[in-house]
Amino acid sequence: MSRPRFVLLVLAIASVLCLGDMRGDDAPKTTKGGASSQVPERLLKAISGKGTKTPAVVTKPTAEKPAAKEPVAIKPAKLTPNQIRFVKNEILPAFQAGEPLTLLNLVSAQMPRWTDPQIAGMNQLLAENDAPTLDRIITDVRMNLIRVGMADSGPEYSAREAAIVLRELKRQADEIVAQVEKLELMQDPLPQPKSLMEFRDHLWTAHVQNNQLINASGLAHQGKLLTQSKVVTKARSTTPADKAIFATNYQQTFDRIKALHQELNERAVELRVARVKFAVQVLADSKDVKERFFAAYAVGIDGELLLSGFKEHQGAFGRPALNNPGYEEALRNDVDRGKKLAGDLVKKSHLLFAGMHWWRRGRYGQGPEMNGLLKSSAAQTNLAAQIPLLMPRESPVPVDPAKNPLHQVPDYDRRHHYTWAWQTRQFEMVGTGSSSSSNSSVSTQTSTFSHPMRMTPDFWQGNRFL
Repeated sequence: MSRPRFVLLVLAIASVLCLGDMRGDDAPKTTKGGASSQVPERLLKAISGKGTKTPAVVTKPTAEKPAAKEPVAIKPAKLTPNQIRFVKNEILPAFQAGEPLTLLNLVSAQMPRWTDPQIAGMNQLLAENDAPTLDRIITDVRMNLIRVGMADSGPEYSAREAAIVLRELKRQADEIVAQVEKLELMQDPLPQPKSLMEFRDHLWTAHVQNNQLINASGLAHQGKLLTQSKVVTKARSTTPADKAIFATNYQQTFDRIKALHQELNERAVELRVARVKFAVQVLADSKDVKERFFAAYAVGIDGELLLSGFKEHQGAFGRPALNNPGYEEALRNDVDRGKKLAGDLVKKSHLLFAGMHWWRRGRYGQGPEMNGLLKSSAAQTNLAAQIPLLMPRESPVPVDPAKNPLHQVPDYDRRHHYTWAWQTRQFEMVGTGSSSSSNSSVSTQTSTFSHPMRMTPDFWQGNRFL
């Protein structure tokens, strides 16, 4: 199988019988008659050539996840009038405007003077204004700059900021690990879904948490690098709490995440194999077009992905069932039988769900440049750079922009209209051409190493549009 085809196959499977993304949304809510569990009737009618009756969808209520253990709470200090003004007039506007470098420059120089109780007080004020904690804001800015290759654009760490970022990295990584360990899929025995919708929900959750574990692995890696940096190894006059943070073993966290990631993936493989077998039975017994449609998709996508995975895998699996003699051969027989029973529904279902998946990326995805309107400039020459997008963690519910213009969902009601409108505005290049960001001509935030310029036609060349 060629590399481009394999990449597209992996992207298609991400939809898992529903609309998908490349980052990690929450599991789709499946209410009775809800849109997330149905294919539009007109599409099914076109596929089957006749009307089709929508069957009842059997779903399992989502169990409430126990809250993760919180660290010992720090009593917030009473902020001074100057600190309150600083949060309200500088930090909040920079955060709401999406200006990460401005925000980082504002806060980094101040952090060595702030105690933990003062930061807790600021976090309390930020929460009252629907903003994340200062720890979260600064850590996310640092990590996002690293992801887009602009880590050197930010100010140097102080020992105090390093401690705050390390503490937040550990908190986020531990939170993700705790969520994964509580998944029903991670318990023994494995779940035994009674419908294709239940299979979809389990596999979607696994997909979401798989992406979260990738993020957690990156957080642990950056934590390890930061603990090895000079700002930490040569830190002086640090508090006992900060010293304890500097001594955190992030390699141990990284190894734990890696092992958990492998186990989650292998359990998902077992569940996909079970879904193929279940889908074959549906295709053999059911005459309902909709049920057969979902079953054909499972056989086609799961079958090709699983068989390719077994062929390319080297060494033994961690899960004993995957090493059983004849396991792969039995899967191959089920896939062949399912494809014969499904006929042309395999191709039709693939086209529909892949289209729905790419539509959702275009509607709600955000790239790292031009306020989310463009992909990275690396996408012009690198196929892999065309894929990643920032996707919402929760399934979006569109709102009327006329009723709530300051908080639109999606962020752009007409994406290409906004994209081409930037041609009449100033564009600011930051650093080298590989790392760029944009500001409107009315922005007063400029950098000493940046210069404004008009966007030329060659800027738009390549596949950078979402």
